[in-house]
Order: sequence, then structure tokens, then C-alpha cells
Amino acid sequence: MLTIVDWIDSVKVPTGIVLCTADGAALLEIEQSAASGNVRSTGYLRWSAWATTGADLLLAQIDHASIIDAGRQALAEHIVARTGRLTTTIVATLKEENAYPYPDKIADPVREAERQLFDLIAVTARTPLRNSTKPQRKMTARLLQLALQERPESLDLILADALALSEPERDQLAELLRHTTLSKIVSAAAEVTRRLDLISTLRHVIYTPSVAADLREVDQLHPLVKDNVWLFGEAWRLSASEVGLTNVLRTVVRDDVVLESDLVRQGNQVRLADGKRGRVDLLMQRTLIGPSDQQSRLVVELKRPSVKLGDKELTQVKRYARALTDHPGVGQSQWTFWLIGANIRDELAGDLQQTGREWGHVIATERYDVRVTNWGTLLDQAMRRFQFYKEQLAYDASQDESVARVRRLHEELLPS
Repeated sequence: MLTIVDWIDSVKVPTGIVLCTADGAALLEIEQSAASGNVRSTGYLRWSAWATTGADLLLAQIDHASIIDAGRQALAEHIVARTGRLTTTIVATLKEENAYPYPDKIADPVREAERQLFDLIAVTARTPLRNSTKPQRKMTARLLQLALQERPESLDLILADALALSEPERDQLAELLRHTTLSKIVSAAAEVTRRLDLISTLRHVIYTPSVAADLREVDQLHPLVKDNVWLFGEAWRLSASEVGLTNVLRTVVRDDVVLESDLVRQGNQVRLADGKRGRVDLLMQRTLIGPSDQQSRLVVELKRPSVKLGDKELTQVKRYARALTDHPGVGQSQWTFWLIGANIRDELAGDLQQTGREWGHVIATERYDVRVTNWGTLLDQAMRRFQFYKEQLAYDASQDESVARVRRLHEELLPS
């Protein structure tokens, strides 16, 4: 028989399971809790056999694990239900007072995760909410929402100042967030959806003829790619441009290719050093230092959407690869070269499909790899890496919605 006692907020009793005799005399408190820090409840597990085990009672968790696990499960379900009732009551009160900061129906999964986190925090902060006036509750609800949206890392400070939470209450909230990681849901989900939006937007601006005709490489496409090198693999997100490598690249590349380091920002636009936009080919480079101090270098040549990749462009990248990997100024490192364009000529079909390598892996040596791909394939690969997260978030934004969101963040990087 499991008897559950719910404690009022002013009683600071730890939650957990207590083994008792059949008539309720406590024998052993099991410290491990199956409960949440939101509410405090204790499960008294009564059984006549506990009294006959003697010294072996300390081994009860092993000898009678199925009984104790069933008690923990029942207590956990009770606490979930109790938390749900408290949440419903608090949310209903805030709605009645027109203080609840969210609509009844939310289609965006990121906003829905934010709302769920708000509800849990409101349950933890129920005592100061209950003791405040109606205007104070409305202000507090708004502060909580702003804290979640803008600066989740400062939530504890805002709660301490605005809600005057006691130290035990702050500890409960910290414990909740530590174990459930809900404080990270909003920012993590937002980052995933931002990347999904960018993938959809790049596909739109590169392959929609009326838009691609107005897309400028230097001050639009290049900054989008430069700031999102995760497109080439998550490891490159940690990489950076290497100043010393720039001078080496200048001795290798031809005159009609511009290095990213040779671009300058003038006002809100990225331009060539002479102030012109120019429809030129772009070359970006990144260096990643691995755990064993092994340097990995990424060189990406971006071609204008109007340029179809063929033997000429591939030969040029091969020349870069040989010259750079043999250059005495770069030292030992592993290189990856990417040649990327909107379309590829049929003359490269044999190079792109080789036995024992994935499509587009043209050259594989001990020092360097050369890969050729089009934007459609690259974006498909990036989308597959995020497919699991997309499914978990139930994120189903249309292309127009994705482009609109990216435009709000990077208006200057997209054609009007």
C-alpha cells in the first residue's frame, strides 16, 4: 500500500519514498527521489514484510526492487498529475486577469516550447505570484516571458529581483532546469530552425531564376556562406580564417578570384577594395585545430550562379590543391577543397562518380581531398543532417515563411 502525502509550500520536506510497516511506522527513508522540484510529495510504502527483514532492510532496494520501483513510478505519476493541476490553476488565473503572455493556440514549435517552459517556471514561482497583486502578477508574467525570449542565462537574476524568490525556491528552480535542460530548449530549437530556414532560403535565391538574376555574390551570397560554414560539416563551425594563410593563397590563386579577406565592409555592404560589387569568383578559407593539434584546412571556391562547373573550373581547383599543399609556408595539415556552383556540366560526370567514393569526391590523397558539388546537393546533405531535429520539433515552415524570417535577420543579404 502506497500512501502519498502532499506538503504545502511552506513545509520544506524532501520528496522520496519511505519504507513503513503495515500500520505506517517509518522504517527507512530512501533518499533517491522520483519526483520533481516543482512540488513536494512523499510516498509511504507500507508492507508487513518490511518489518521482518531485519538488518536486510538496507538491501531492500536490491531484494525487492520491483516493489520499490512500482512505488517510485506511482509517486512520479502522482507528482506529474499534481504539477499539471497546479499549472492549470495558475495559467487559468493569469488568463482571467489578462496577464498570460501567450495565445491559446501556438503553431510554432519553438514558441510552444517556450510557453511550456514558462508554465513550469510559473509553477515553481507560485508562492510569490500568489502573494502579489494583480498588476504585479501581470508585470511578473511579462518579465518571465522577456527573460525566456531574450536572455535565458539571466533568468535566475530576474526571478530573484522581480519575484523575490527565497533561496530554497531558487534552488528548486535550478534543480528543475539542471535535470530537464528546458532552459536550453528555446535557444537550441531556435538555432536548428534558423539553419533550416537558411537552407530553404539558399535554395530559393540560387535556383529561382528571377531571384538568382539579382543575387550578388560579393555582398550577399558570400556573407551568408562565410557565416554558416556548418553547411560543409558541423566541425567547421569551430573554424576560423587564418591570417597567415591569406598571403599564401594570394601567391596561388589567379587574378579573377577574390579572397574573402580582400573584401571590405563599406556601410552595410561587403564590397571589393575599390568599392565595386563585381560579379567575381570567391575563395574562402578556414583552419580547424583538432584535439591532437592536427590542423585541418578548408578552402571553398564559390562560382557565380551563371557559371556551369566544368573541366576548366575543376582543373583550377586541382592546381590550387597541389600548389597549396606543397607550399613550404603552410606546414603539415590536412586539406579539403570544395568547388561549388549552381550547375555542373556533363563533362564532369566521370570525375564525380568514382568507385569507392561518394558522389562528388573527385580526389583523395594523404594530404588533401577535392570535392565538387552543386548547391542543390550540398543543401540536401545539410537538410538530412537536421532531419531528426526537424521531425522532433514538428517544424514544417513553408519556403515563403523561411525566407521571410531570414530576411528579417539579414535584409541586406537577400535580393529585394
